[in-house]
Amino acid sequence: MRMERRAEELIHKHLDGRASQGELADLDRLLAQSPAVADALWEAAQLDALLAVHWQERAYLPRLPVSSVRSPSLRRRLTVAGLATAAVVLFALAAWWRWEAGVGHRVMAGTVEVAGVPVTRIAENDALRVVGDQVAVIRLADGSRAELSPSTSAVIRGQIGLAPHVIELLEGGGRFHVPRAARALCIETAGGSVTAAATDFQVNLWSTQGKGDDEMRFRSLFVLAVAVSTGLVEVNSPEEQCVLSAGSRAVFGAEAPVGGKVKDLGSWLPRGDALGFMQKDRPFALEQVLPGVTGAVRVTDEQKKQLAAAIEETIDRREVRAAIAAAKLNPNATEAQKQEGRRLIEQARAELQKRAGQILTPAQKTLIEKINAAAAEAHRQTSEAMQDDLLAVKSDPSRKDKVQKEFQQRVRAAMESRVLGLLDADAQAAFKKAAAAQAASAKPPKKGPKPKK
Repeated sequence: MRMERRAEELIHKHLDGRASQGELADLDRLLAQSPAVADALWEAAQLDALLAVHWQERAYLPRLPVSSVRSPSLRRRLTVAGLATAAVVLFALAAWWRWEAGVGHRVMAGTVEVAGVPVTRIAENDALRVVGDQVAVIRLADGSRAELSPSTSAVIRGQIGLAPHVIELLEGGGRFHVPRAARALCIETAGGSVTAAATDFQVNLWSTQGKGDDEMRFRSLFVLAVAVSTGLVEVNSPEEQCVLSAGSRAVFGAEAPVGGKVKDLGSWLPRGDALGFMQKDRPFALEQVLPGVTGAVRVTDEQKKQLAAAIEETIDRREVRAAIAAAKLNPNATEAQKQEGRRLIEQARAELQKRAGQILTPAQKTLIEKINAAAAEAHRQTSEAMQDDLLAVKSDPSRKDKVQKEFQQRVRAAMESRVLGLLDADAQAAFKKAAAAQAASAKPPKKGPKPKK
């Protein structure tokens, strides 16, 4: 009971803006420990915002000192006792909402286009786009404010009753200010939704298409980044549902395509950079150039389990992927953010190499070193043999694709010949089996038979 009273007290202080930094830290701890506390906080925040809409910050509406009411149960009783008056208030409020909806949402700064035409007011359900290099400030009909970044595309959806105001974010992002008198605001994106009341927060949606590399692979097509300045926000994404408090930052959708929870150890193979394959003294996914090479190492199921856990806890750790995603995908990332991402990935790589060295046998590590040397020599000899063709591309760019394709084919053939020479019969069979499995996984699924007419 003492913890319940303490949680209730912290919730009220937070919503009333009276919580100290220490009390906010206590509330964060309780939220992490108890889903019931998180539910109570979210419910209280919604009720607080709803009562503010009913009773406060409207000169022509009756005022009630709701902030002096500390107990959610008392607030509910207060709401029930005032239903008759609330009906009159809601009628006036609905009329005001209809008037505001007719006026639309005002563009206060920046340039916003609808259907390619610059506008100063935006009607609901119109697709808008921020053009130019300045932030566009939009005042929503209920008093909330959206500061949208350049190149952002969005749709401000219509309001239904007391449901949250919805902005569908198609691309880009921005900062959103929701005053206590405004209704809750929901930002819907392809990477999840963010809902908040009486809050100041940022949302960004970044596309991952064409951005994957050895350092970062993405399972989803979009990454959702959320940062909270004041208040609380609820995030619903495909991988999780959570509540973020003031000062929190999180990235959703940057999870790895394959983590430590491997369902089928028989078919899964670690990445080359996890096993220790190197190119120019840096970890390298050699299997992208030479399919099947990771199979030649013949890791056991127990080693696979240990390597999968090591990958998940190092280079695929959530905070590492979040930092790298922000640095790689955010077009406005600062040099400091990029450096932080590089620092984290280097630390994670070093830790993974250390753990992999403890998991692999001496014979496996020796074979990996020999394969690295053979691959590097094959690349060097092919570069020397095609030196004239590679130099000619500079004066004749039209030959670039043809020369690159030939170079890749010759490098792969040279590597395969050299690597197979290092392997015994069992390792060669494992190499070819892994190559076939990799080729099969890269092919699109076969279409079923056409229905008979």
